[in-house]
Amino acid sequence: MMRAARTVAVTGAGGFLGRYTCRALLARGYHVRAITSQRLAARDRLEVVTLPDLSDSANVERALSGADAVIHLAGAAHVRGRASADPETFRRANVTAVGAVCGAAARVGSTHVVLVSSAGVVGEPVAGIITAATPPRPGSPYGQSKLDGELLAQETLAATSVRLRVFRPPMVYGPGMRGNPLRLFELVDRGVPLPLGGLHNRRSVISVGNLAQAIECAIESDASVNVPLYVSDAVAPSTPDLVHAMAAALGRSARLIPVPHTMLDGLARAIEVAGPLAPTLLMRQAVDIRRLTGSFVVDPTPARDLIGFVPRMSLADGLAEAAAWWRAGRPDVWP
Repeated sequence: MMRAARTVAVTGAGGFLGRYTCRALLARGYHVRAITSQRLAARDRLEVVTLPDLSDSANVERALSGADAVIHLAGAAHVRGRASADPETFRRANVTAVGAVCGAAARVGSTHVVLVSSAGVVGEPVAGIITAATPPRPGSPYGQSKLDGELLAQETLAATSVRLRVFRPPMVYGPGMRGNPLRLFELVDRGVPLPLGGLHNRRSVISVGNLAQAIECAIESDASVNVPLYVSDAVAPSTPDLVHAMAAALGRSARLIPVPHTMLDGLARAIEVAGPLAPTLLMRQAVDIRRLTGSFVVDPTPARDLIGFVPRMSLADGLAEAAAWWRAGRPDVWP
């Protein structure tokens, strides 16, 4: 049962997941402290604390003072661009800041810390079902920084009474989404033919609504959790099934060309073999091909058993919410 007027601090409140999570927590009756580098509007039960640098322990401690729970969403993402490819940028945002936030949370007496990491720490593609026992093999500076952030959080809070929950979500979609989910949504809406009809893979995804629900389960559960938790929608669709579901949500027809997986895999291999001779754009396309064509299925069972997370939204429901946001002109989802 939710405790009335419980204060929850959310770092990265100005991002895609942060904005949605703040709105969801407010709807559930929490007092939300949004910690962000952006200028955002406050309202009843919603404080806004502007804090550009989360690696500054003293300022972070002041920002978290009085917070019963801390949800750490801030970080550098694996988006395209020069700054995002800098390992030092990743390390400062995804490791140093994690240590500062976790240490401050312990000092101010927070009972729970939720660290949203990434399923990408295991690398891609992965054969079989991904569980907490699957060895992490980060394939990028981003993935390595997320794994290092997890390890630092565990180390920082190991001797404290703070209950740490580490989430490793797969691809997140929904209102406010960015990156690959947004690009795929746009292509489907424009009716662009996609050479993905010959795939028979499976890929876990999670709606931002289900991820926000998992976060609430995490801060309400007092269970002992000693492993990273993979969270996902109830169904892991194939890439063609995902495209069909997106098309249905948008009121479009899916335009899929049945190109064999072996042909797409061969294209990705040829680009990768070219290595330094291949333009950066082509190398990014090779990565995108791997993400769309390979299988990547996580096991969400421990999240159900340990913190009671059973996703409320179906894939169709999550995509319908995303489509409504898209059709409305992609409005701001800030509360």
